[in-house]
Amino acid sequence: MEVFSMIDARVEAELVARVMAGDERAEEELFLKYRRGVAIILNHSTDNSPAAADLCQETFKITFQKIKNGELREPGKLPAFIWKVAHNLVTDHFRKLRTHQISSIEEVEDITDATPDQLDMILEKEKAALVRRVLSDMESERERQALYRFYIAEENKERVCADLGLTTKQFNLIIFRARKHFRKLYEKMASGR
Repeated sequence: MEVFSMIDARVEAELVARVMAGDERAEEELFLKYRRGVAIILNHSTDNSPAAADLCQETFKITFQKIKNGELREPGKLPAFIWKVAHNLVTDHFRKLRTHQISSIEEVEDITDATPDQLDMILEKEKAALVRRVLSDMESERERQALYRFYIAEENKERVCADLGLTTKQFNLIIFRARKHFRKLYEKMASGR
């Protein structure tokens, strides 16, 4: 991740806003700005495999789609977001390679089942129930709405701001406080205090 230099978050936010607006020049700027760093990471991760160039292109394709869909929640963290997309693609690439290289029945027996077992499903349900309980116990209706709509319903920030009558700055402050209050209440409930 050190390949990416620390860049002013405002510049990143403006670039992301332009990409979200469909500005092709902004996409080109973003690509040119991060292409080299992504290529270095992918070449290193794949041992200079020929697939690295394809993964690089796919990284930016997915990045642009995710930005346009509002999935980049913190535009100032654009480099980390791009790195995560690239990392996920490399992981998927090697996972696919592994599944295609099985040559004997003994190897098939060694593959673990990735589907969750009953215990995992019960724990996930308990965690989800606790999250719902924490949300319902939060004092501020606006914080509760902001958290639910942004993180659970995955609505984009602009829509939530418009519906709640907030500016982006107000929304960021409310989300910051809401996460802090949520975390404190979650830890209290999880520990049974």
